[in-house]
Amino acid sequence: MTSSLPASAQAHAPVPVRAELQVVPLGTQHIPACVALARSSFEELGARADAVAAWFEARIVHNPWQQQLPGIGVGAFDGDTLVACRAMFAQPWWLEGRPTVLGFAAHTSVDIRYRDQRLGTRLIDASRAVTTITGSTSAGTVTQRAYGRLGFVAVGGADNGFFRARAGYGGSLQARLGRGAGAAAARLLDLRLAWRDRLLGPTAGLQLAEVRVCGDEFDSLWHRVSAGQVSCLQRDAQYLNWRVFERPTAALQITALRDRPGHLLAWAVWTTIRYSDWVQVAVLRDLGIPADSEALVGPLLRLLIDHWRQCGCTWVSFEVTSPALDRLYRTHGFEHVPSRGNRYHVHGLPAANMPLAENWFRSGLDGDYFDLPPQLPPGDLT
Repeated sequence: MTSSLPASAQAHAPVPVRAELQVVPLGTQHIPACVALARSSFEELGARADAVAAWFEARIVHNPWQQQLPGIGVGAFDGDTLVACRAMFAQPWWLEGRPTVLGFAAHTSVDIRYRDQRLGTRLIDASRAVTTITGSTSAGTVTQRAYGRLGFVAVGGADNGFFRARAGYGGSLQARLGRGAGAAAARLLDLRLAWRDRLLGPTAGLQLAEVRVCGDEFDSLWHRVSAGQVSCLQRDAQYLNWRVFERPTAALQITALRDRPGHLLAWAVWTTIRYSDWVQVAVLRDLGIPADSEALVGPLLRLLIDHWRQCGCTWVSFEVTSPALDRLYRTHGFEHVPSRGNRYHVHGLPAANMPLAENWFRSGLDGDYFDLPPQLPPGDLT
């Protein structure tokens, strides 16, 4: 009998998930099928096959720590066809005084015909066995509920812990008044912002410097950084070079904070996102500052904000946080960005060790997922 459904509807007609449809580990030989499934599962990725394939190459195939995971993730097959997958990539980690490896999830992709049948939850369930501790930094509101049922913990607090601050008025006023008049008016208002930022601390004797490769001095600084952390990404020279310079999946930059003689005091990882001709946002993804030099956080942020202002950024988004950073953001009046729950969930923490979850250093480099085109954040950022 010929179906009366249109061809497009037939192509996406739900297929019941059979009980014998098992979730199994995936290997590198399954990457082409994962790429094809991601493209078909996410409309935004339909024309970005190269970007998705490049992500697998960078984060999994050429990941120096991936061999410590039993594969590239988990998936479900209907016969010989991959109908769902959850990619997992290895991250070197510093946990309670010792190095280890955690597994972090990227997108979970499910064939549209197999959705709404808890197959995604089964993938999350199976992915918990990849390493002792697994995590995700991109849990939506529905996924957060699934994580809760499966014993995941939201680390760092009840929300994402993001903040933002006005960087400059150039784009805003040029959009309203025209380039000439807007630029002139912005110079006056930007002076008010610079006056605000002076409260972040003195910058005399400090300077920013572009980093093109991380050498031994970054390892030395990492030893001091790790001494003050209970749980954080292991951001030594090898990792930073791999993530930012050798195998990037986004246009990240590293800026060093140095004293007059040139000694490395701290560093920041950041990027910029342009949403329109007038709106460009600087996004702070990570900071490397030893606990015994915590007083440098404010001056470093002051210099960075001034740099971003000179580059024409309208706003700064702070997407790295910890209890100490949260206090600094609030003390200096940065605007807290509300979120629907906490997107950062981890499985495998001892139930009694809540201080570990509460003091988790949340870096914007902890997770990584297929790069999507930027969308304008909620609210008017002009």
